[in-house]
Amino acid sequence: DALLELVDNAFDEFDGFHGGTCLEVNIKMTKDSIIVENLGGKGMGTKELNDWLNWGAPLKTDKIGEWGQGGKAAMGYLGSAWIVHTKRWDQPWLWEIREDSWDDASSDEKTYEPVPTKSNVLWEGLGYCKFEIKNLNKHRQDINRIKTVLSNIYRKYLEEGKSSITINGQP
Repeated sequence: DALLELVDNAFDEFDGFHGGTCLEVNIKMTKDSIIVENLGGKGMGTKELNDWLNWGAPLKTDKIGEWGQGGKAAMGYLGSAWIVHTKRWDQPWLWEIREDSWDDASSDEKTYEPVPTKSNVLWEGLGYCKFEIKNLNKHRQDINRIKTVLSNIYRKYLEEGKSSITINGQP
């Protein structure tokens, strides 16, 4: 369900107008990392990224959302290190935040300052988010279950051509 939360966040903000008419979601799962990447939604700028990091502040725009536990909790559940790259559909900057030791609670509350990175002209007018989780915790990732759940929940989007979803390159 933690992995599904990251996919759900993209669909929560997808409206088929702002940031693109088709949401492309690509998931790559290896023994060392999980990457959830989406292109064509709204994406996040610094304000949205900070809102997303805020615990207990759901900002869902439609009713398809199912998990609502928060992407940061999902990433921390899946692994102890992560990197987020995101670009809001109407802004030129690609932002990055990273966590190298989620489990380290030896200091004050963790805060994250988005750092601007490269922009990609090919993404002009499109939102983009990439969540790369590393140092994975020992969980069983049932790819067949994930495919079934994603196909059932987002069937309407898939059938209408408003979305495509791949897992390890397979639709």
